[in-house]
Amino acid sequence: MGSPRLADTYLKVKDMDRATSFYETFLGVKAKYRYHDRWVSITDSLGLYNPAYDVENDVPMTEYDREGRMGNNVVVVFVTDDIEREHRRVKAIGATGVTEVVEINLMAPYRFFQFQDTEGNVVEVGRMG
Repeated sequence: MGSPRLADTYLKVKDMDRATSFYETFLGVKAKYRYHDRWVSITDSLGLYNPAYDVENDVPMTEYDREGRMGNNVVVVFVTDDIEREHRRVKAIGATGVTEVVEINLMAPYRFFQFQDTEGNVVEVGRMG
């Protein structure tokens, strides 16, 4: 087991169609994948996420997503092989606002937690499968 690895970066959006169209035009690409109005993978490393979908469909989420802040809220996602160990380690190094581990199973099983870095940015650590 190693240190966490950067997995993804996503932007929280309110209007998935509008945001998808903008990023397709801006980056000159067609979105790679879409899951309803919840998630769009623009590229392998940039996604769009609509927290309102999870609220409306009663999908488990952390308090950071539930707040629904939009704009200037890029979420950096790291993956790990051992989510519980990483959760304990992040708490031990003094990260603030560490959420509980949340599990969702929409596109695939995914367990994750979030915390704030020293500047108040939200960071996510997850494990697929």
